[in-house]
Amino acid sequence: MRVLGTVRAGVCVGVLAVAMGAAPSAGRADPPGNDAQAAAISIDATSSLTAGTTDGATAAKGDPSNPCDDGVTATLWYSLTNVPNRAVVLRLVAHDGLDAVLDVYRSQGNRLNSVACDETGDSGIATVGFTGRNGDIVLVGQRTGSPPGAFELRALVPAPTEPVPGKPLRGVVHATVEQYLDETDLWHADLRAGTTYRISLVVRDKHACPNVRMFQPGGPPSDVRGVMYLRCNGSTSFTPGPDGGGRYLLLVGISYASGLAPYRLQVSRAQADDTAPGLALPVGVWRQGRLTPSATDQLDMYRFVLAVQSDVIIQLGRPWPKGVALLLLRDMGKSVAAGKAIRRSLAPGTYYVVVSAPTGSRAQDYRLLLREREVSTLSVEGVQQGIALLGSPLTLSAHIGAPAGRVATLQVDRFDPLDGWLFLRGYSLPVGAGDEASLAWTPQHVGRYRARITAPSRSGYVYITVREPTP
Repeated sequence: MRVLGTVRAGVCVGVLAVAMGAAPSAGRADPPGNDAQAAAISIDATSSLTAGTTDGATAAKGDPSNPCDDGVTATLWYSLTNVPNRAVVLRLVAHDGLDAVLDVYRSQGNRLNSVACDETGDSGIATVGFTGRNGDIVLVGQRTGSPPGAFELRALVPAPTEPVPGKPLRGVVHATVEQYLDETDLWHADLRAGTTYRISLVVRDKHACPNVRMFQPGGPPSDVRGVMYLRCNGSTSFTPGPDGGGRYLLLVGISYASGLAPYRLQVSRAQADDTAPGLALPVGVWRQGRLTPSATDQLDMYRFVLAVQSDVIIQLGRPWPKGVALLLLRDMGKSVAAGKAIRRSLAPGTYYVVVSAPTGSRAQDYRLLLREREVSTLSVEGVQQGIALLGSPLTLSAHIGAPAGRVATLQVDRFDPLDGWLFLRGYSLPVGAGDEASLAWTPQHVGRYRARITAPSRSGYVYITVREPTP
């Protein structure tokens, strides 16, 4: 929907002259009485319903050439009377396949300036809202290529602004806001200081995007700051502080939505898996979970503690649920990694795993697994300051982090100045007593190499530069 809105002071939209009007052809209906601008029919801007048809209508030489930036082949005219001291809302409902434009003009000297316009489009409905004046004229135009058809033109009354504190919000509400007619809803919810709540605004229509803003008890909805703001399909947590608690106001606004915008607004107390300390995540056991993002359950929080430096794998069970993702955080809130599966070498400490899905998406079941092993270590014998001689044997010795398993994987890479580090070869090493493994390796070419244990737990890299023996 394209809406120009109210004309601001000093802003004019000039209208160009049109092509020659067409005379009625044989067999065509007589032009309607308001076919000419000078014969505009008066309509009450406060509340009225007027029926009409473009059958037989023509376009005159003095008509606007491109109302609402569209070509038209027929025009009908109306004049507003009894304009109220509030916004005027006009709605055009087209029938019989009529594709029409609704355009409001204001005369300034011998020019017509567009105040607001809209097209019926696929819905067959065009709506405009504007600050009107007595004598504003309204054009209903049949778009080029459209068949003639009947229509209704209605003047509508916008809903009054709701007084504070609005309607009670107990858990969840399903409601609508509508462009021009009912652009705000006011709700209130009683929240306790020190209690965490989950708040979500879910919008099913992908073309609609209302918003919600929350205000402290006693705060007027006119305060544009508020304490919380969400756009369509948004969610957040909120905890009233020591100066909070009481009756909070939630103002839902139309924002960028056009037409009628249904929404679902919910405020609910956070559950154990919605906030810290979250749920304990055991090692080596698949944890079952379920998200309901269309309500307030967009995330689940888990925690685990590492006593020593460890190689950690956190993964979702396959097939990966659509839209579900992992976020790994330190206990101070710093993000470590994200994705469907995460592998990192982590220092001792407390960590949090957040499983989340987009607000408004369908409910999802998931499985979550944590694996951890002490970090492996790798050293190299037979080198001096990281430099080895071509043809001289080396020994790569590893201590495999517990639980070590029976086989370890060693990976060796080579460096190419153009392409960087490239995989050279992998080795499977038996793990012996004391969780030790080793490899005798003789480099066959000069260059730069690196090696590390990759499984069952990773080590850091050791770097080796191989040079030719000095003559």
